[in-house]
Amino acid sequence: MKLDRNNGIAILLIIVGAYFLLKFIGWGIGGLFSLLLPLLLIGLGIIGLKNGRNFIGFMLLLIGGISLIVKLASWLAPVLAVVLIIYGCSIVFKKRVHE
Repeated sequence: MKLDRNNGIAILLIIVGAYFLLKFIGWGIGGLFSLLLPLLLIGLGIIGLKNGRNFIGFMLLLIGGISLIVKLASWLAPVLAVVLIIYGCSIVFKKRVHE
């Protein structure tokens, strides 16, 4: 496919249309973009650590990690609850099997 000016405009129209359609359905991509900065900071922190910039790498990793945890906090509580229930059930049923 040859990329010229008309194709660029067509691709832009497709992206804008898909964005509005997803927003209408209720699948806005704003949430994904809000996760982009913490993930970028974590990635830059890892790169900094690999390149020997330990202090800067650790700080970027720490800031990105804390920011990501804050943004995903609404998911952490239900996931933690399910993990605790499964772990508790495994302890109860393991004791009954061995007795």
